[in-house]
Amino acid sequence: YTSLAQQATFYGFLAADQANLPYSICPQTLATDPAALQQVETDAGLTRAFEFFALDMLPNARREWNRAFANLAPAQQLQAVSLASSRGWVDRAVFAFGKSGDLQYYALRFPLADKDRVITSSRNAGIDPAWAFAIIRAETAWQTDAQSGADARGLMQLLPGTAKLVARRSGLPYDGAMSLYDPAINIPLGTQYLANLAVRFDGSPWLASAAYNE
Repeated sequence: YTSLAQQATFYGFLAADQANLPYSICPQTLATDPAALQQVETDAGLTRAFEFFALDMLPNARREWNRAFANLAPAQQLQAVSLASSRGWVDRAVFAFGKSGDLQYYALRFPLADKDRVITSSRNAGIDPAWAFAIIRAETAWQTDAQSGADARGLMQLLPGTAKLVARRSGLPYDGAMSLYDPAINIPLGTQYLANLAVRFDGSPWLASAAYNE
């Protein structure tokens, strides 16, 4: 247990609990590599990807990104995801590090995007903002246009019927299923829905989180 507890992983944390040791938390900040960053900034495929992202043409942006990213050297890939995050395209780092197994860059892997909106909406709903951040990260990794097979939509994966009901009961804005792709609509409704589930399950965030996925 002592040896395993030195790892900053789920099982390392469990081992630390068993051995009564502190968690091995090792967040690191990605250093800028000027040469690799210059190559990334001049890559034609990534340039197109960022332009599509700026135009909110996300499927096109992802296609260009995936094609260009696969041809980058590891050092360039690190700079690419860092650059994407700095430009607000935070899901690129989440997916890149999820595939690579590199667990150390916490700020990139668990972004606090749209921070003011999430915090304000959570507080208005009476829930912990950290809970809302966690739900967004788990549900969509911050892809605003995410849509599930069950037709759950947007950052917090709300079903149109659920969103309509929450909006009617809480007085929050809702303008049909397509509006759920707008974080300004989705996040307030999602946080209020979490708050409703918390009341239903006597304040238990784990039970409410499980119910959120049903």
